[in-house]
Amino acid sequence: MNSQPLTDREVLASKLKLLLDLEEQRSGGALLFPRMQKAMSERGVHLTRVRWYRLRTGSPDNKWDPQLLEALADFFGVPPKYLLERESQLPPDLQARVELLVA
Repeated sequence: MNSQPLTDREVLASKLKLLLDLEEQRSGGALLFPRMQKAMSERGVHLTRVRWYRLRTGSPDNKWDPQLLEALADFFGVPPKYLLERESQLPPDLQARVELLVA
């Protein structure tokens, strides 16, 4: 079976899913859209449900927006390059949390 490499948008979606999982584990509940929309608004970024869905699913219709990605990085407490650069890895403290979740 010959699988296609992930697109940049799919890589971003997988990173966001991981950050969402970590946030939900930390806060003890689902991170619902109204909270995310409010957090982005506080950072000067407008976020719609459609845009949020497209980001999370890796949709090819999603427009690459560095300002939004920087605001998301700030919200999740990761360096902006984690979301802006395909090859960037999680900071060590978050990687340790991931390993705890997996275990």
